[in-house]
Amino acid sequence: MNNIYTYEVDHGNESPSVGAGTEINGGKVTAISFTAQLNDNDKAREIIEDMLDNDFLERATFDKLIDIQNLI
Repeated sequence: MNNIYTYEVDHGNESPSVGAGTEINGGKVTAISFTAQLNDNDKAREIIEDMLDNDFLERATFDKLIDIQNLI
């Protein structure tokens, strides 16, 4: 089984070229998320947390929201 790590790197004002196969610390990049996606994930987490605070959610809906929250 491969060990896969998630990195968040601040390149400041630079925009280095990064793509599949780029080597980092002896491994190769297989996926990339940029700041916009990370910000969208944070907003999605906030929306889900607000929805989970609703006392009138059906159990199945609550469980699905938890599943989605665990993915982002």
